[in-house]
Amino acid sequence: GMSTACAVARKHAAEACASEEELGSSGSAGPGAGSHRGASVSLGREVLSCRIKGFYPFPGTPSGPTAWFFREMHQGISVKTSDGSDSVFMDFMTKDGPAHPVWWDEGVKWQVLLGQNIGGEVRMRNSSREGGKASSKLERLRIIAANYDSDLNLYSNNCRIFCARMSREVERLNHDDADSADGTSKIMAEFVADACLAFDVVRAAILPMMYPASAIFICWSCLGAAGSR
Repeated sequence: GMSTACAVARKHAAEACASEEELGSSGSAGPGAGSHRGASVSLGREVLSCRIKGFYPFPGTPSGPTAWFFREMHQGISVKTSDGSDSVFMDFMTKDGPAHPVWWDEGVKWQVLLGQNIGGEVRMRNSSREGGKASSKLERLRIIAANYDSDLNLYSNNCRIFCARMSREVERLNHDDADSADGTSKIMAEFVADACLAFDVVRAAILPMMYPASAIFICWSCLGAAGSR
């Protein structure tokens, strides 16, 4: 689907940037030294990688007939450095986690379904290898996440939208110090990343809309059936 197309496009754009960096470096190094210098520049540049994970946000596992749906209802993003010495796992959750009224107060639940904002918070779990080098890019990402908009909204600022935006920030940070030969590949990579972000945000907004839409459809169907009797 579109998600696969975005992943493939991102991969090709990143490979194009890397190829131009190596070509640009080899062209300025002189005879006999170009290939080695290009490899050292490419390998020496700090690059972040990320992966979005779906999981159940509370201790234990869901049970019952809807367990399959809630098993991966929440999403977080794992980001690590090139050598794996520094990493962070982040997610966007209701403030105070399961203690927030939205998980037990029916009135608050209906307000959220109708589009009202509630308090949210970014949770971060850092992991670093002993003796590993601290990542400046990852530290910048942590600062961006710490200053993220804390107004959680089921449709416009949920956990999936947070992951999509942090994934875009990872790509932006990686492109910041990219030294492309003519900048064309960098521009293409930025365009692809923005297009994929827009798609991910729309998809993340549409999914929760299915809950109230389904309830309205069921009520409408029941009223229609009752009226035809």
